[in-house]
Amino acid sequence: MDNLARPWFRLRAVWDRTVHACRTSLHSHPRAMGALAIGALVLAAYFPALGGGFVWDDDDNVTNNFTLRSVDGLLRIWSDLLANQQYYPLTHTSFWVEYRLFGLNPFPYHLDNILLHAGVAFLFWRVLRALAIPAAWLAAALFAVHPVHVESVAWITERKNVLAGVLYLAAALAFLRAAGIGVAPAQGQRPLVRPSLWRALALLLFGLALLSKTAVATLPAALLVVLLWKRPRGWRRSAAALVPFFVLGALASTITAWIEQTHVNADWTYPWLDRFLIAGRAFIFYLGKLLWPAELMFVYPRWHIDGAVWWQYVFPAAVVLVLAAAIRLGRRVGWGPLVALSCYTLTIAPALGFFTVAYHRFSYVQDHFQYLASMGPIALCASALWALTRRFGRRPIPAARLVAGLLLALLAARSARQCAAFHDYEALFQHTLQRNPDAWMAEFNLAVYAKDHGRPDEAIGHYQAAIRIAPTEPQQHNNLGAVLLRVGRSAEAVEELKVAVRLLPRNASVRANLAAALKANGRPAQAIAVWKEALRLHPGWAKVERMIAETYASAAGDGQQAVP
Repeated sequence: MDNLARPWFRLRAVWDRTVHACRTSLHSHPRAMGALAIGALVLAAYFPALGGGFVWDDDDNVTNNFTLRSVDGLLRIWSDLLANQQYYPLTHTSFWVEYRLFGLNPFPYHLDNILLHAGVAFLFWRVLRALAIPAAWLAAALFAVHPVHVESVAWITERKNVLAGVLYLAAALAFLRAAGIGVAPAQGQRPLVRPSLWRALALLLFGLALLSKTAVATLPAALLVVLLWKRPRGWRRSAAALVPFFVLGALASTITAWIEQTHVNADWTYPWLDRFLIAGRAFIFYLGKLLWPAELMFVYPRWHIDGAVWWQYVFPAAVVLVLAAAIRLGRRVGWGPLVALSCYTLTIAPALGFFTVAYHRFSYVQDHFQYLASMGPIALCASALWALTRRFGRRPIPAARLVAGLLLALLAARSARQCAAFHDYEALFQHTLQRNPDAWMAEFNLAVYAKDHGRPDEAIGHYQAAIRIAPTEPQQHNNLGAVLLRVGRSAEAVEELKVAVRLLPRNASVRANLAAALKANGRPAQAIAVWKEALRLHPGWAKVERMIAETYASAAGDGQQAVP
């Protein structure tokens, strides 16, 4: 009996020593252990993303981005506001470095996004610790594995979110350090680093964050709210240091708005009443996805906004009620909930619809728009869970730890599953159509993918489906006409391209396509007339001039009268 028991006791002794060593390390090096735990959670949630490829917009930013090919391209990234879709030179510099090192192998791009996201979660934890927020690590862990962040991490193009997030939180941490928030009393000793240096570092990091993504421009407003909360009497001195932050943010936002309006061709025609209704609904939508992250998709259904419908005013009213409830709660339990919701509101505001972005033509909401804004509600939920456990004793009860662990595991599993949607270009839009059959943008991009991969019949089907959903989108008619012309269906191509010309009357390329279809359909005189219209819109277009000359020559050779 003793011989049988001895191996068990040895195994139990090894287990006890291992547990003791882990506990000792945890108490001796809590920051390192916490960081490792966050990193492990991020890796578990996003491991499937490492096998993904390039998807939508990755062509403009990486695979077909010629600014990544040379040193001259790097200079253009920084010196030319219109060298890329947006002027985010630090983000595109990171792509430039990766392209020079790894070419078009998507693995390093995905790995860097995951590592940056882990860095954001770690810095979020440190900021919450500096602000003395309860359950800071749990909040950071929830942020690390929440499924709404999959779009920002698994989509290479959204490098701008995770890179800007690291710099955003580092700037916040440096500014809080300069303001003396979260710093232990010096006990008569001068600090090793003067507050002015911390402020300078914070401004530098904030500038770099703006060069990664302009959405971080709301940081000084959020810091002002925090100062009012943590320094209700002496906030003015620290707030004065935020003036250059506001100036930098305003400058970067102006540049981005100009590019959106002139280069990205965003639709800026919404009346202010519609913007107000969109913003209220989007605010509630984003909070709902944080609390219940089900049915996540790349393109959400685009709401029909109508100021004459009474129930659409329920959403803005709900926003007012939520903020009013936070104020009322603040008078009883403290201003933390109001601060969290205020920071959320300030950070999400640029994406709510007041400032139209190009993506709004597809949907008014997208998961990655609330990547940074989600921190406030997540911290609030984690603190609320901690407060509930405190009602049962001074230490969190084992059941609460178990619930927190299960919640993290479920969210991580959900995120890992969501990563499959970003596996490749085709998978992304197939996944979108499964959840939103009316996503014309998904049909359009599947058509482009099929055309580029030598499947014209499949492309035609997707273009036709997209047109049934959104018949007034001109590019769909133009592309469908081009594919029909390629497969020899010139009569159908002419009809589609006529619609495209009607929708884009000042587009020379569309007219040139129509002329080519008319010529293929045996109508050279009409083709020449349309080509001349294209030349009027685009003088000196050599290709069109050559086509006119060839058509004249061909008609003369056949004995036909080609002059309209």
